[in-house]
Amino acid sequence: MTQKPLKSQVVFKLEGLINLFLRLLALVFIVFAVRYWLLVVGVSNSEIRFDTMPNHWKVAGTFFSVFYPIAALGLWGLFRWGIVIWFLIASLELVMYVFYQQLYGQHNSLVVFHLASMGTWLTYRLVEFLDEKRTLIQNSK
Repeated sequence: MTQKPLKSQVVFKLEGLINLFLRLLALVFIVFAVRYWLLVVGVSNSEIRFDTMPNHWKVAGTFFSVFYPIAALGLWGLFRWGIVIWFLIASLELVMYVFYQQLYGQHNSLVVFHLASMGTWLTYRLVEFLDEKRTLIQNSK
């Protein structure tokens, strides 16, 4: 008796697209990392640099300038830990810009970006999960 593959052709095609998506996201994260480094160093705005920042921005700027490149490396290499770091970064920025607007201001485009990118990946995972369940049910019949 021949055994069917665990993943359907649709999921194989989606897997290639999600890998491309994660690598494009890694490139975007490099840009975000450079943006935070420019903010911390004071290049983007000479009046705002690390030594003149409020403490909450010092913590956020330091964290994101270090973890964005780490997430980019993990996403580019398609490592699971890269996705974990990505979700950590996105969640923290969502908290910053949604719940603490009085400290960090509004950055609606970044909020939408994080929600859309996380939603895309979660949708892929849902499709993959449902396909595996469907395949297991078909194989058990």
